[in-house]
Amino acid sequence: MPDTAAIQPVYLDDVVETVLFLLQPGAPSRIALDLAGPRQIAFSEAVALFRAWLRWVCPEGQDPKSFVITDTAP
Repeated sequence: MPDTAAIQPVYLDDVVETVLFLLQPGAPSRIALDLAGPRQIAFSEAVALFRAWLRWVCPEGQDPKSFVITDTAP
């Protein structure tokens, strides 16, 4: 995916922990946070990871944008 910026995905547990901390009495308020994960990856790599997790594959010789699901079992 050309012309996309690198991203730093954050674990959901880290986001929840941060929110819970900021909801406590005496926690900092009126602040803006940029939550970023420890590793920078290309957006296309993130898309590929999600596609692999969903078990989407690109049939040989087809356009990579036309992915299909190989298994629909839960």
